[in-house]
Amino acid sequence: EAGLDPDALFASWAETGGHRASCASVASGAADVAAIDCVTWGLLGKHAPREVEALRALGWTPPAPSLPYVTTASRSDAEVAALRDALAGALADPALAGPRAALLLDGAEILPDAAYDRALELEALAASR
Repeated sequence: EAGLDPDALFASWAETGGHRASCASVASGAADVAAIDCVTWGLLGKHAPREVEALRALGWTPPAPSLPYVTTASRSDAEVAALRDALAGALADPALAGPRAALLLDGAEILPDAAYDRALELEALAASR
């Protein structure tokens, strides 16, 4: 697996199994830091503010595309098109405005795979430092 080697960065580390558990680990003092994606951070701040009130962001990574919607690679082009149409419909449906607001969703774009190369660039930058 490519990526940063946590043993090279920290005296000790642990996988908590999820961002919310990582936040709880930092809040309790069991961990010093955690990497939390901005979507999770925003959702916890909105829906579980008590879970993040004891935390503060040390810094932010440069902007990059948000979390992708994914499906199995075996889907046909027609199935992918139907899924994209359904997603676009859900993101435009006035009746779903409440759930979209609760999930902090205000749209989606179809990006080329290369747009996510930014995440790899950021990983390489972090590894170099």
